[in-house]
Amino acid sequence: MAEQIGKTLGSFFDTLKKSKKIILLMVIVAVVSIGGTSLISIMLSRTQNIYVPSLGFIKTIEVEAYSDANCNNLMEQIEWDQITPGESTVNTLYIKSVSNFEIVLTIDIREWSPAEMADYITITTDYDGQRLSPGEIIQIQMSLSTVDSKEFKEYLVENEVQQFSVDIHFIGVE
Repeated sequence: MAEQIGKTLGSFFDTLKKSKKIILLMVIVAVVSIGGTSLISIMLSRTQNIYVPSLGFIKTIEVEAYSDANCNNLMEQIEWDQITPGESTVNTLYIKSVSNFEIVLTIDIREWSPAEMADYITITTDYDGQRLSPGEIIQIQMSLSTVDSKEFKEYLVENEVQQFSVDIHFIGVE
C-alpha cells in the first residue's frame, strides 16, 4: 500500500515537472486576477472624486417656476452641476400660481434617466402644502441627496454613467 502511494505521488510530481510552464502560467493568471480585482475594490471604496453631471427638467401646469423672486427668469431646468456620492445640494425656486383659482401644489418626480439613479438619489422640497392664491409666489428649496455606498459607486463605474436627468412636475391642483 505504501508502495502504491509512493508511485502515485512520484507520478504526480513527474507530471508537475513536465508541466512547469502551464502551472506557472496558471499561477500568474490567478495572482493577476486576484490582485486586479482587489485593487479595483480598494480604489472604489476610497474614491471620493466620482462626479456625475445632473439635470432636472421642469414641467408645470397652472404654475410657473422661476429662478428669481421677481419672476423674471423662467426656469425650464435645474442644474445641480456635478454631484458626488454622499453629498447633497440645494436649489432655490420661486413658484408662481398662474391659475384663476386657489390651488395646492403637487410635485411629481419621474422619468429618471438612467432609471436606476432613482435607487441612489432623493429629491425633496420644503413645500408644506400651503394653498396658493392666483398670482401668489412662494419660495421653495429643492434638495438633491445621493447615497454614499459602494453599490452606487460600482453602478456609476460599471455602467459608465456620464450624466443623469429627471423630470420634475409642478402641478397646481384646485
